[in-house]
Amino acid sequence: MYNSSVENPLSIVIPVHNEERIIVPNTVRLLSFLRQRSVLFEILLVDNGSTDKTYSLSRSLEDTNPEVRSLRIDERGAGLAFKEAVLNAKYEHLICLDMDLPHDFSFVEEASRLLEEAVIVIGSKRTGAERRGFFRKIAGSFYIFLAKSLLRLPFTDYSIGAKAYKRSFVLRHLDIIDRHTHYVFALCLKAISEHEKIIEIPVFCEDRRESHFNLLHEGFYRIFMLLRAYVRSKMREEKEKAHPA
Repeated sequence: MYNSSVENPLSIVIPVHNEERIIVPNTVRLLSFLRQRSVLFEILLVDNGSTDKTYSLSRSLEDTNPEVRSLRIDERGAGLAFKEAVLNAKYEHLICLDMDLPHDFSFVEEASRLLEEAVIVIGSKRTGAERRGFFRKIAGSFYIFLAKSLLRLPFTDYSIGAKAYKRSFVLRHLDIIDRHTHYVFALCLKAISEHEKIIEIPVFCEDRRESHFNLLHEGFYRIFMLLRAYVRSKMREEKEKAHPA
């Protein structure tokens, strides 16, 4: 059972790109949920290269809701949006959500509590429950298989939504945040290398729309970045063998 009380101030991070259809109703829905909790919070809506009315709607939400902050970068990129949010966030506990809000809100409460003892909290739809398209499930399963086989990572979800971080940890490693979505995986690797704690918890996820990403391009990109991380890890191992401390 998830803890029903949230006490730690929260920075809710949501990258947005061409979300004019859902940004207002979903932000209002999230505000309603958070206002019912005893928590100080902000919602960072980070527009990255939208070509529709997303940013103007985001500004309107900021004007009418003191908890909402509207940020904007000209280039498209979920990683770039995440970095902008980290640099501008007020609070130590960062909770990352997708604008279509496919995950149950209980993740917000549980992740905030667990960030007291961990630097990263992973919300995993694979250990929880999911209603998602067949291709997304297959592609995700293959990526997780590679991560476990090559780098022996035990986690089961590296998507950008339903993830939580200590801001101080991320600030130390801004240089490894790429412009796209590999940064979740990279931050997990960094946490492990520094013997920091990562906790994975189950979440429910339901796809409410088609992905904004080119799934084929995204799949090749993430696998390429994973393989690059594997090669670099093997090179470090060989170097340590050749020059033991």
